[in-house]
Amino acid sequence: MYRKISIIGTGLIGGSLALLLKKILPDIKLIAVDLPSVIQNLPSDSPFDEVFDSNDISEALKDSELIFLGLPISGIIDILPQVMSDSKEGAVICDLGSVNTAILKEAEKNLITGKYFIGGHPIGGSEGEGFNDASADYLDGVKFMLSPASNVPKEVLKNLSDFLTKLNFEVHVMDSVIHDRIIAYTSHLPQFISTALTLSVGQIDDSEQTVGRGMYSMTRLASSPPKIWNDIIRFNNKEIREAISVFSAFLSEIENDILDGSISEKFNSAAELKKKIRGEN
Repeated sequence: MYRKISIIGTGLIGGSLALLLKKILPDIKLIAVDLPSVIQNLPSDSPFDEVFDSNDISEALKDSELIFLGLPISGIIDILPQVMSDSKEGAVICDLGSVNTAILKEAEKNLITGKYFIGGHPIGGSEGEGFNDASADYLDGVKFMLSPASNVPKEVLKNLSDFLTKLNFEVHVMDSVIHDRIIAYTSHLPQFISTALTLSVGQIDDSEQTVGRGMYSMTRLASSPPKIWNDIIRFNNKEIREAISVFSAFLSEIENDILDGSISEKFNSAAELKKKIRGEN
């Protein structure tokens, strides 16, 4: 088992992972790395045993056996060469981004013998940001996708998978290209649907007087931080546009079905697919 873990980026994902780690495995030594302004604002009861600002990465990674990268996608890509260089021999580096292919390509360019990069994506889904919104419960029981680099031995991948399973993640190993296409539909598309729905309803006067639970749940993601999504759009652009195009086509079909009075077929098909998507079969 890993005894010393560094987390670079202590926002919603990195912070939640740290809280979950300390909750389940309190004896693990946790190291935080972030901007000085962020480190200064971490609460006194944070789960981290040591904190370093981003100018001291080499010291922060010293002897760390597992390193998580909880930065925005562009930040992960920028810092990967230094992390690969400064980490100890045998270290495992795993990102926490929501797009794998671009990050994995950068990792492949910086592979070092005896150091292993495994692309990662814990599928949480929240409109929050920053450590103040972090919670151990936020990641408890969620899916954690892994996409290993070409030099990762099976036993190294298994060790990380087993460790994440111990943390109550549902671990899946998937090719990064396949991951990015699927996640465009299952994670990225819902964000843009929520945004478009909120903008649409916002055109109607007094709409807040008739909003119910369904509307609340479907518009929750509308307050997601745009700076995170700018990176996601940049690095998964083609896949996101494909998902939006498919969704738009179904909306057009539904509009035609409404005109024809034949909406039942779409409702019945969606009800069956919902069971499959949610694992209810």
